Amino acid sequence: MLVACVAIVAADDVRAADSAGDPKAIHAVLKATCFNCHGEKKQKGKLRLDTLSMAPKSAKDLAIWRRVFEQIEEQEMPPEDKKQPTKAERKNLLVWLEHTIKANADLNLTPSQANYVDHEALFSGKPAGDPAIRARIWRLPAKSYDAFVIRLRKELALNLPYNVLGAPWGADGYSTAGRMDEAEIEAHMRNCAIILSNMLPRIKDNKFKIRSVHPVYKAGKAATAEQIQAVVKETFQKILHQPPTPGELQEYSQLLANELKTYEPLKALERFLTKVLFHPTLLYRIETPIAGSQRSIMPPRQLARAIAYSLSYGGPDEGLKKAVADGKLSTRDDVRREVERLVYATAPYGQEVNLTADHLAKLDALHREYWKIKTPEARKAAN
Repeated sequence: MLVACVAIVAADDVRAADSAGDPKAIHAVLKATCFNCHGEKKQKGKLRLDTLSMAPKSAKDLAIWRRVFEQIEEQEMPPEDKKQPTKAERKNLLVWLEHTIKANADLNLTPSQANYVDHEALFSGKPAGDPAIRARIWRLPAKSYDAFVIRLRKELALNLPYNVLGAPWGADGYSTAGRMDEAEIEAHMRNCAIILSNMLPRIKDNKFKIRSVHPVYKAGKAATAEQIQAVVKETFQKILHQPPTPGELQEYSQLLANELKTYEPLKALERFLTKVLFHPTLLYRIETPIAGSQRSIMPPRQLARAIAYSLSYGGPDEGLKKAVADGKLSTRDDVRREVERLVYATAPYGQEVNLTADHLAKLDALHREYWKIKTPEARKAAN
């Protein structure tokens, strides 16, 4: 009897294996277990499967089959109170769906989604045509601007109202004009005025977190070049989270020195801090080739910002900053290392990222959880 049962199970497995790649057999299982809720008469979740091509013809078709795969894999569909596929049928469905999704992955390749070019070709460093390229200026996302205000409030102990200091623009993305319009400038200026109204009293009372500012406030016109440079360096670090370049150190030091000669110390510092709060890094992400080149990998500081803002709403973390300072953010391998560090494990700078099977399983689970969310808008919010 036991031998007979084993033989029957084995025969079922053989039939299951034979039908795993057979679209007609797969369609029959779908018809028996799915079409009642997702067919001609009823389309639960606005999903209809009976008219969906078994050979995907578009990215939309492929997205639907991917959704079906995830629902079946998680055993969320069919619902418990509905007819279920057998264990072998469920396995066959998953095998067929996975193969179909992978085999038709090129349906997702569209120029508008920036994924049309092969990854290795895209980052090979070998231009196929004219190597000349215009510099690009990208608006910082509104959420990144908001994150800056929150950081300023926390790190400089400022009483800044979250509900008032919003980003001057609502849309993100490429700024073709390369500048802010008048309304955006006015909005940012109003934000700066609120920020400065919190800073200036603290400067007078020697309670400002940028400690080098108070000695210059007390010295006024008599402030030394060393004191002024100390203000520029610390202000850049505390507000912009980056050191000034040699050119910026000279420019902003001269600006502050001139303001101190013209205005009372507090007014001079107000004008200087306004200039810092209008620094391009707080408003844009700028992409240019390395000086002297028509086309090249971006300079390290720009590259660090490009990586950071591509993956989050915050600026470069300590690992990216250290990579820039150490001269280790100038090659494709450097970029790959930092992206993997940020995406996979947030490992400290310089530490190799090795994903265990457990890490990979967790990442895969997160991916599946993400795609359970039904709408693109909800998925964006979940990010």
